Amino acid sequence: MMWDWVPNQRLGPIEIGISVETYVGQLGAQLLAEIDDSTGWDSYYIPHHDVYINAEDGEVVSISAHKSFYYGIKNVLGMTIEQLEALLGCKADEIGNSVEYEDGDIQTPYDYSELGLVAWVSQDVIVNVVCTTYEGLD
Repeated sequence: MMWDWVPNQRLGPIEIGISVETYVGQLGAQLLAEIDDSTGWDSYYIPHHDVYINAEDGEVVSISAHKSFYYGIKNVLGMTIEQLEALLGCKADEIGNSVEYEDGDIQTPYDYSELGLVAWVSQDVIVNVVCTTYEGLD
């Protein structure tokens, strides 16, 4: 399956704003036991693809990928932030605070608000990408 990204709209077959139940049926998305208390969103995992879906009130609000996230013919995962910015033709709107995980890995988020994209970087390499939409938010 091709996990191609369309800014502010979708990743692969998963569309933002669509009922998450669609992907439970089509892709076998499984509800995770660990619900994020800070957002109140339900989190789902798509087996064999390393893709996660967050849903609010039953609708997809964000999609994250750890293995395959194509923009055009390029997989963003494994790129440097400089390579991503050359591909996108823009710099990040904001660089967030780094987060240290239990395994000692430190990741920094680069937010591209107009594109609905957050790239998480560890040791100068993109390891996770989250897509959402900020359209209509002021």
